[in-house]
Amino acid sequence: MNAVLVSPDAEGAHNWQPMAFDAKKGVVYLNARNNSLQVHAPNEKWVNDVTNRNMGGDPRYEGELKARAAAAAGPRGELVAWNVVDRKAEWRVPFPVAQSGGVLATAGNLVFQGRSDGTFAAYRAGDGAPLWRFDAGTGVMAAPVTYLVNGVQYVTVMVGWGGTQGLINFRNHGPMKPGFGRILTFALGGKATLSPTPYGHATPPTPAIALDTTPAALLEGQMLYRTYCRFCHGLDAIAGPVVDLRYATADVHRQFDSIVRGGSRKALGMPSFNDVLSASQVRAIQAYVLSRAAAAADVRR
Repeated sequence: MNAVLVSPDAEGAHNWQPMAFDAKKGVVYLNARNNSLQVHAPNEKWVNDVTNRNMGGDPRYEGELKARAAAAAGPRGELVAWNVVDRKAEWRVPFPVAQSGGVLATAGNLVFQGRSDGTFAAYRAGDGAPLWRFDAGTGVMAAPVTYLVNGVQYVTVMVGWGGTQGLINFRNHGPMKPGFGRILTFALGGKATLSPTPYGHATPPTPAIALDTTPAALLEGQMLYRTYCRFCHGLDAIAGPVVDLRYATADVHRQFDSIVRGGSRKALGMPSFNDVLSASQVRAIQAYVLSRAAAAADVRR
C-alpha cells in the first residue's frame, strides 16, 4: 500500500473539547480545526500492541509526501456558532492557533473560551464580536464554568496545556504556551492581577556530554525517537509541557539506560521500554538527543 496525505489529521476537525448548546437559539458553539494534514504511510510490519498508538503508520517514512506536508500552511482553529436547525454557521471567529479549548455559553448572550496561546476570551453570542480577553499565562484546554455565590456570578476556568497537541509540540500550529497549571476565577469588578511563574528555559540547550557515535547510529536514533519518544518529548526533541531532553544534565545522561529501560523514573511517569528497546538502541536515541542539543547550540552561535 502507498502512503497518502490525510485531512483532517488524527486530531480531527473537532475533538473531545466540550461544546456549548443554546437551546433557545438552536445554536451549538464549538471549536474547530481546519486545513490539518497528516501523512499515513502503512507499516507492513505493524502488529497490534495495546501499549502503543496502533495507528499502523510507519514512523520511518521519508517519502515525498512528508516534504509536501511540511511545506503546507499549518492548520488554524476557529470558534464556530453552528445553527443545528438550518445546518449552517451563524458566525466564525478565526484564531492564530490550531487548537482551542472547551466552550461555555451563558444566558447573558456571552460565549467564553480559551486557546493554546493562553488567551481566555469572551464573545458576543449573537455575532461573535470579541468583548474581552485575558492572558491566562498558560494554554487552555478545559471548558470554563459559571456559578452564583451570594448573588455574585463567577466564571472559573482550569488553565493547563498538554494533550496530544501540547506533547508533540507542532511548530506550525501557531504559538502554544506551555506553563504551570492554575485555576482562575473572574467576576465583574474583579481587581486581581496575574503574574505567572516563568516556565521553561531562558537559554538554548548545549550538549551535557560527548558521546562517540556514527552517522548511521544517529539516523537510527532519530527513527527510534520518532517511534517511541516524540509523543511525549516533542517532535525533533523539542518539548512542550514535559521534560525537554536536550537540556538533560550529565548526571541524567549517565542514568539514561536505567531511566529508559530500567524504569528508574516510573513513579514520575516515565515507563520502562525494556521490552522494545535494546541497550544499543537506547544509546542511539541518546546520541540523537545530544545531536539536537548541539544543533540548537550551533544556531545560537
